[in-house]
This record gives sequence, C-alpha cells and structure tokens, in this order.
Amino acid sequence: MSKAKQAKAEETKEPEALCTVKLKDRPASVPDVKDGKVGELAVCEYLTGLPDGKLVEQVISIGREFKTFKDFFASHIEWISELRSRIPSRGYACKINIIDADGNANTFTWAEFCLQFFGVSDRWVRKQQQLHAEMAAQPVVEEPKEGDKEKEKKPSVEEVETEYEEKIERIETQASNLRLELGNLISLILKHKAAIPEPVVKAAEAAKFRVAPPQPVGNNMDTGDIGTDDLIDQIKKVTSKGKE
Repeated sequence: MSKAKQAKAEETKEPEALCTVKLKDRPASVPDVKDGKVGELAVCEYLTGLPDGKLVEQVISIGREFKTFKDFFASHIEWISELRSRIPSRGYACKINIIDADGNANTFTWAEFCLQFFGVSDRWVRKQQQLHAEMAAQPVVEEPKEGDKEKEKKPSVEEVETEYEEKIERIETQASNLRLELGNLISLILKHKAAIPEPVVKAAEAAKFRVAPPQPVGNNMDTGDIGTDDLIDQIKKVTSKGKE
C-alpha cells in the first residue's frame, strides 16, 4: 500500500483496514476470463492493476453468486489468491471494513470475510487453492479407448480429504450456532430472572462464564467449553414441576 493510502487511512482512524467497501453501492462486475485473459491482459496483469476496493467488490460478487464456491472457483481462483496476498495476518491493513446496505459497519479479518461472503472457512478456501494447484501441475490423461474395460473408480486422497474438511466445517458451524443460541437463552433468563425460579437463574449465572455471548461479526470470541449440564437439568426440573 502506498504512503498516501496509509496517511489517508490514519486520518480516517482506520489504521488496520486495507480498504472500506460500501455494499449499498452497485458492486463491480466480474469480467469474463477467456484463455487466461481478461480482454487483452493476462489475468495476473489485470489483477495487479486493480485498486483494493474494486478487487474486494469483485471477490464479494464471486462469493455471492457462487456461495458453494466450487463450480466457479477454478476460473477465478486468482482473484481470491490476489486479495489474500494483500491482507497480512496481523498489523497494518490486516482487515477490511465493510458497510452494508443499511449503513452498518463491520470489520473483517480474512477468516471472517470467507465465512461471511463465501459461506466457508478460510481453511476450506486454502485447501481448494492447494488442490487446484496440484491438479494444474498434473499431466493430461488420455481418455480410455472404446472397448476398454472400465475400472471401478475409487475416490482419491484429495477427494476424501476434501469431503472430510467439508464435514468438519459443517460441524464447526453447527457448534458455533448452538453456542450463540445458548448464549441468547442465558441472556433472556438473566434479563427476566425475577420471574424465573432461583435454581434456573443460578445455573444460568454459572453457565454464562463458560459460554461465548452473542457478538457482532468482526469481534474476537472465546469459544471455550460450554459446560451447561446444570442449566439444562434445572430447566428440565422446573418444566416437569409445571406439568405436575
């Protein structure tokens, strides 16, 4: 990033952001790629000349249109790689400021950006990049001739690993959602504790220190052990008494 951009970011009190993108504005369209070129320019030349903001807008458009990220990934992997290369792991310009259509501002790390706009983790994106690079390096295999006996196709190591990564991603997403829902439940119990039996309130107060409370996207969360068996047991006891 140029010194002028750094100075401008410091003036607007956004020293950690690579750039700021307003989603209410019409996003930049993603150009067609043909034979590794955008118009007359090679993809690498085209991307090198893209401003940070326009690159972010195009990557968001890619993520929105192809949320599962597979079909379109191979043709536009360079966009994701280019944006990732511009965002350091820490320090200056390690985040992106996004202002949504309602005017709400959020700051995203690369990992948060992937979850928000691609619907997958940065680890999944990185794995796809590695697989794409490996496939590009493999020699072209000739199609089998007619009459050849078809062999049973077994999944490759890469396919098994990808399926495993996707399962982990789904489990992690479900666990995160459950933590947030439980945090909301605890907050409601404590908010209306005057009308709730004391055992349930005490269990909720003990559990709140072990459950990550709901936080806006962009904040760091400590998702430690939940440990809410006591809270659940107390709720069951109270509800069973009510039925009696």
